[in-house]
Amino acid sequence: MIAYKFKIQKSLLTLMITLFISVNYTYSRDKERPNMSEKQLFETISLAEQLQDNYNFYKAMELAQDAKVVAMYYNNSHALTKIYEIIGTSYESNGEFNKAFKNYNKAILHAKLSKKYKLVTPLYYSLARLTTIQKRPLTETKFFYQKIIDNATIENDSMEVVKAENRISRLLLLNNRKKEAYNHLKNADFFSENFNNTSEYLMLQYLMTYYFILNGDVKLSNNFLENIKDINISEEYYDLYYLRSLIYYERGNYEKAYKDLVTYDDYQKSKLSKEKLKEVTIAIANFEIEDYRKNLEKIKNEVKEKDNEILQWQTSIGLALLILLISITFLVYISRNNIVKEKLNSELKDKNVELKNAKDYAEKLTQLKSKFVSTVTHELRTPLYGVIGLTELLKENPDSDKRFEYLESLNFSGNYLLALINNVLQLSEIETNNVAIENVPFNLSMLLSNITKSLHKKQITNHNNLHVELDPRIDKVISGDSVRISQILMNLVGNALKFTKNGNVWIKVNMLDYSVNEYEIEYIVEDDGPGIPKDKQKDIFDKFSKVKNNNSEFEGTGLGLSIVKKLVNLYGSEITLESDEGKGSKFRFVLPTNRIKQNEDNTDKEEKYQEIGSTSELKILVVDDNKINQVVTKNILKKKEYQVEIAKNGLEAVNMVRDNNFDLVLMDINMPVMGGLEATQNIREFNTKIPIIALTALEEKEMIIEAKKYGMNDLIVKPYDTSLFFQTIIKNINESNK
Repeated sequence: MIAYKFKIQKSLLTLMITLFISVNYTYSRDKERPNMSEKQLFETISLAEQLQDNYNFYKAMELAQDAKVVAMYYNNSHALTKIYEIIGTSYESNGEFNKAFKNYNKAILHAKLSKKYKLVTPLYYSLARLTTIQKRPLTETKFFYQKIIDNATIENDSMEVVKAENRISRLLLLNNRKKEAYNHLKNADFFSENFNNTSEYLMLQYLMTYYFILNGDVKLSNNFLENIKDINISEEYYDLYYLRSLIYYERGNYEKAYKDLVTYDDYQKSKLSKEKLKEVTIAIANFEIEDYRKNLEKIKNEVKEKDNEILQWQTSIGLALLILLISITFLVYISRNNIVKEKLNSELKDKNVELKNAKDYAEKLTQLKSKFVSTVTHELRTPLYGVIGLTELLKENPDSDKRFEYLESLNFSGNYLLALINNVLQLSEIETNNVAIENVPFNLSMLLSNITKSLHKKQITNHNNLHVELDPRIDKVISGDSVRISQILMNLVGNALKFTKNGNVWIKVNMLDYSVNEYEIEYIVEDDGPGIPKDKQKDIFDKFSKVKNNNSEFEGTGLGLSIVKKLVNLYGSEITLESDEGKGSKFRFVLPTNRIKQNEDNTDKEEKYQEIGSTSELKILVVDDNKINQVVTKNILKKKEYQVEIAKNGLEAVNMVRDNNFDLVLMDINMPVMGGLEATQNIREFNTKIPIIALTALEEKEMIIEAKKYGMNDLIVKPYDTSLFFQTIIKNINESNK
């Protein structure tokens, strides 16, 4: 019985405690419960959206802040989606894009939690818009539009698919990614069957028109223009004015293009009202101040709840630790002070030496730069003066007996200028380590013969005899870098012929040593000219070092021997000079050279192409925007009886190749409207056989890889040797006919 009473008392006590906790919990919940129902919450959000639409951002943000607390209490993801969207829009309007980006992502998270996927679509549009404004990678923008397409496809919302595909296509077209754009345009066209009288259908037609204009297909662009009907354009689709202005511009209707661009610009300006931006700034500031104030109040309440004794104890410990730390630091400072001073003094001395060396080096560079500018300027102006003067004489006396003499002098001046520019570029390549030694088979005897032929005019000018002595023990075909060996010998022999008058110049090639796989070949260039003074021999291989020459019309820049030395050094070898004033000069260097195995074909590896019997039936298209270049190239080709037609830009060339049968295209690289690389790429889409040769003034090494990547067959650098020019043409026509 006593036990039973005890159990009843225990149960009553438990019930009283439970009721006490329940009452207190209910009281606590009632204290925290907001004075707003969920229905009123959505009315508040709707009011905030209306205020934001009317640019009353301050009041909208205030309501959004209140609504956010209520929505979090009810854990209502739908409401939180709308609230974060309002906050993100305000940040975006104020130019705080990173904050806007975070709030839009929060809104998407709550939209997914609410399982109301239609709420996600406008948020992805906002994120896509932000990535474009912030110039983020194009892949990010495409990602958000693709999300819209995926959701719209699931929801069977064809209009939304068309809308998103239109915006991806517009973005890709403006970034010249035509192929990608066309795939999205086709998808939009597939879903647009039932929307013929909508703004999105109108935008699709304009995008299709712009695509085919950029692709050079005028006929198809006209077909899409014919499908366009006049409908009222709402503010949401004012981008159509910008798109239409691009189409008018590409079609050459600049007046309409300008008119549409002005309409679009006026609309953009109307969106940027200073008063609205000011109000947004105030709203954001107040919003952040309110957050800061609430956080501060929370911190103050937490601080008040701390025990004062614990705070005092922590403060005392902190002060003690601070005093101890200061004491230790002071002692360490005293003990290490002398060591630090000595180290600093040593470093200061080293720095002074470095600064002095840097100063000397900088002064040397400045002097070298000054000397380079002065020398090259002088060497450019001298032949240019001759070019201009001789041109004037030819204009005044076109039928004069001296016409041939003037033309010879003009040709000399032009060749001199080209040699000067080539030397400067060659030196730059070597000093930036852009020159590599190649190892390919070549005929050494033929190489020496070509050098003598190239320098024949210089030989007869000063009445010299040029002798070539080739060691018969050296195989006919060896392996090495024939271009670099030619450059070295051309410079040395050219100098010898220039400085020697009524004398002799020798090229001697001797085998010093050999093994199964390699030769050691000695090259000597010798003359019986005036020689080089002893005081000049030490600096003869330095840049801009020159010896006075009474036999040459132009003295030169002093770059030739500097280039020779650097090229020989690339082989790990050295060049030496022996000379006595009045007794001639001898330059000597030794190059290691690979042998070709005897069981290999030792014939000359250079390809030989037979001349085509008759060129009068061959038709060549010359593509160049420069009228003078057009005239020069056309007349050079007509000497060989080729039929020649001219295109002044790449787009015109594409259309002409499509409509005519040409045997070869000579294509310039840099042109207005459409460049040569893009034009070649377009031609290769419908004609893969016709040979296309790049005819450019750009450096060959820079362009040959790029040109072949776009579908070109070969490259000729302007100005060119006409024999090499015709040989390249014949080679490519023969190859295309195989």
